[in-house]
Amino acid sequence: MNRFEFTAGRFSLRKGLLIFLLATALSVTVIGFSSCASNRSFPSETRAYRDEELAGVKSSEKTDGDTDYDEYDLVILRYYSAAPTSEVADALTEELGWNIKIVTYDFDDHYKLNTKLMAGDDDFDLYIDASSDFSKYILNGFYTDLKQFEGLNEKMSANRIVDFAADYNGEYIGLPLSLRYNDGLIFSYSSPTILDYCAKNVDTLEKRFSDPDGEKLFEALRYVYDNGGDVKDDPREYIDFTFVESSYCVMSPNSKHMDAAALFMERLFDAVESLPESPASGPYPDVSNADLSNAYLTWKFMSIDVRDPIIDAYLAALESDGKDRTLKKLAKDAAGEVDMRVGE
Repeated sequence: MNRFEFTAGRFSLRKGLLIFLLATALSVTVIGFSSCASNRSFPSETRAYRDEELAGVKSSEKTDGDTDYDEYDLVILRYYSAAPTSEVADALTEELGWNIKIVTYDFDDHYKLNTKLMAGDDDFDLYIDASSDFSKYILNGFYTDLKQFEGLNEKMSANRIVDFAADYNGEYIGLPLSLRYNDGLIFSYSSPTILDYCAKNVDTLEKRFSDPDGEKLFEALRYVYDNGGDVKDDPREYIDFTFVESSYCVMSPNSKHMDAAALFMERLFDAVESLPESPASGPYPDVSNADLSNAYLTWKFMSIDVRDPIIDAYLAALESDGKDRTLKKLAKDAAGEVDMRVGE
């Protein structure tokens, strides 16, 4: 490869990485991604303090508190429009006379839901999230197992992709929304080698990182450096697994209106199923003939907070001299950071 080709390749690579990062972010922004601007390069204690400071509360206080919570049949927290929640709320209001409050957060106050959940607030029933903090919410038990609600469980368990995306240790952690299976738009113009590395070594929900010394990452960096960045228009052709992207409607464990919340989620399920065909929103994809034994949930292995050190090492490797000792140091440093973040 001559110098012009290498320079042009690097330009194409940067463009590809930008598209990759934007595509991943947009895949959840459509339904309300909140946390892509938060938390990078801050230790956990600093991040928690900063969130509380921005919210103007201490961890024992409430944000967006509803002193009249009991006047509502349902209180829902969400980011942006978050699937057809407004339509379902309007229908239940007209049909059953419910008084439903929907609190919508925008990008500038992405921290508020995190603060409310960490504070254990009990003035809402459902939250809809697709942020990089989702694993933390589940690990801290900020959900109600939906299998205990007969009607909802019947609907979810009968849908193969919903059952797959919702299941965690035999429980349903939430109702998947904007669910996509192996969608080419999610990781277009990216490196299949880096995707493969993340999927097979990182699981934020299980708090698992299988490359703490960075040896596997070094091998990946060595390969992408030697192959001009390894950017592919459609990386699905080069990987041996599939991926599932989803946001979730989750029931608060502190909800005082669980039966109403379960009925709302049943109607939300039906509403998603009746949506027109769209790669970004619905209905739930038909995976009746798909092999899900080697499928990965993207929020487990590609959360922004955990992904950043790997992407930074990837870009630094391509700008480096390409020597083994350089790539090994990049890999070791990045792996150490990922190991710390996964363990937080």
